[in-house]
Amino acid sequence: MLTERQKIILTETVKSYINIANPVSSGLIYKKKKVKASPATIRNEMEELTNQGYLYQPYTSAGRVPTDKGYRFFVDNLLHNLSEKKNKSQEPYSKYFDLEALDLKNILRLSQLITKKLAQISSNLSIFYSEKEQFTYKEGWKEIIKKPEFRETDLIVEFSRGLECIENDINEFIPEKDEKIDIYIGKEIRIPRCNNISLIVSRYYIPKIQERGLIAILGPKRMSYNKNISLVDTVSKILEQIK
Repeated sequence: MLTERQKIILTETVKSYINIANPVSSGLIYKKKKVKASPATIRNEMEELTNQGYLYQPYTSAGRVPTDKGYRFFVDNLLHNLSEKKNKSQEPYSKYFDLEALDLKNILRLSQLITKKLAQISSNLSIFYSEKEQFTYKEGWKEIIKKPEFRETDLIVEFSRGLECIENDINEFIPEKDEKIDIYIGKEIRIPRCNNISLIVSRYYIPKIQERGLIAILGPKRMSYNKNISLVDTVSKILEQIK
């Protein structure tokens, strides 16, 4: 059970790592002024978070990096906050998706627009899958290879393998009817040797044309979960409201 101070330190560590792509020091957390504690106390708390499996230290004297467990804590809080705000009418990214002018009979054109916009805004790879038409469309290779993680050839191979496995078993990733969004972090994707990527998935349904399927964002674990969860949630809601 984490204390309130540990929760804040863990949250700020994940946020910082997502932003800087480098191990996070106790000094950096102290400078953010989110925790009323000394650098030494913060360092001790980060050590305890490491002992509990939420953080790890890549090498001696380095800062800390979130583990899958640390990311999961962070993401679960985001989903909780999203659920609390579900009645708000204003979606932060809705202005980027003007879908009402589209011919909904052309589902391929619709998928191209959505995936291109999702890739541009998220800077990750986006996926659109139609159950009715049985096709998968994806965009974002240009965006994803700009990430610092992809300087390593091994991650490019891992990412490509993960994408292929996801496409082959795409129906397995469609959230259950009572769950709008699913997030798979690292090993949670359950694809062999694909431990450094994350997948955010949402169901979509277009009542006017009885079209349903999946929209998703795939990227490295160090992705902007806050932005990407809001993006797929926004798009699924827009599609449901098209008249």
